[in-house]
Amino acid sequence: MLDVYNSQRKKTGKVIERGAALAKGEYQLAAAAVIINQEKFLITQRHPAKQMGLFWEVPGGAVEAEETSRSAALRELKEEIGIVVQSSELQFVETICYEQLNLLIDGYVVSQNIELSELVLQPEEVIAARLASFSEIKELQETRQFTPFDFMLCQVIQERQMKGRLK
Repeated sequence: MLDVYNSQRKKTGKVIERGAALAKGEYQLAAAAVIINQEKFLITQRHPAKQMGLFWEVPGGAVEAEETSRSAALRELKEEIGIVVQSSELQFVETICYEQLNLLIDGYVVSQNIELSELVLQPEEVIAARLASFSEIKELQETRQFTPFDFMLCQVIQERQMKGRLK
């Protein structure tokens, strides 16, 4: 079950099943956790059977009813790629609104040295993982191979890093 939010990221009191249609002005909340490894982004490729199959993205997913987005980000990292991160390591970036899918995404970033060989991919969710520079992510976005909402988040993180406003 998922809570429904308004455009100001406030719960409406409505709860829906995953996949249920949302009305205009209603949003589902998701959490995304961007891992930065030596100035590169850890990205994963979606399973082909999923919506936007084979697109590249950052780890994340739906925030379940009564769950915090921080808890969801930590859960998704563990479920999708087998990485355990402490809550204190996650730095909140901002909430991205993606109107086309009635989606609000709370974005987090964590700097961590990850060896790709250490990842444990959840096969029904993720089929590949790699480290990519922002320019590589931009190229994937331009060729419609990267989820647009995750691109928006990566773009914000890249801009803030360049301005020295992220750890």
